[in-house]
Amino acid sequence: MLQLVDKQLAEELAKRINPSVQSMNSNFQQRQTPTPELNTNAVINAHCFEDDTKNPTMRHTPEDTCGSCCTSCAEANSRKLDGILEKLKHVESSSSAKSAETGFCFEKIMSELEETNNVLRSVYSKIPKPSTEGPNFALMPKEKVATMRKLRGDNMNKFALDLERELYATGDRKDLTKPVEKRFASADKVAFIKECVFMFYDVHGEAKRTTWLAVRNALNSRVRRLRSSSKGMSVDCPLLESFNYDTDEQKWSDLTQ
Repeated sequence: MLQLVDKQLAEELAKRINPSVQSMNSNFQQRQTPTPELNTNAVINAHCFEDDTKNPTMRHTPEDTCGSCCTSCAEANSRKLDGILEKLKHVESSSSAKSAETGFCFEKIMSELEETNNVLRSVYSKIPKPSTEGPNFALMPKEKVATMRKLRGDNMNKFALDLERELYATGDRKDLTKPVEKRFASADKVAFIKECVFMFYDVHGEAKRTTWLAVRNALNSRVRRLRSSSKGMSVDCPLLESFNYDTDEQKWSDLTQ
């Protein structure tokens, strides 16, 4: 009897609860929104990615997306990649060429420096060294120098100027427009004048320095007067180019006063 009553109560309770459950299920289903399908095309469209067939995470078929769009994107990326590769090749070749050119220039400079050093050594070897043997009378006979010394008496500056005139009459005339210390091409003649002064005026020891300084100043003074008398003429085309040592005795005398 009790079992029959319990069964009836259960059926009655089920009848009352079932419509509520069904209503709740219906409302829940209506509220649910369909979950979009996650595929490559959706990601590309959402994030504006270009198709990259070489990237496995972005691989898809034309059925999933627009075939013409994917093809154009792939072609654009391929062209960009080709351009980058071409630029890299150009940079590589340019760097190699520049490196080779720099090395060649460096070797050329070193060769020129070595050649210049050889020339300087050759010039230096030809510069007469101070000698204890006195003047090199191959430039001018000793007798002629002695005669000039007698004519000038105790005036060392006049004696040096006369020697200068005679020595440069046969060559190196352009050096007469240069200071004595810059006459590299005629350094042997400068040394001859210096040694003749020391020899014929009996100069020794410490007196040589002060004596030669005074004589050199006299020679350079003549250079300055010559330049001023040229009245703006170029040093490369000095007045001495047309100077006649035989007929212009008075001019030379004026310059050596």
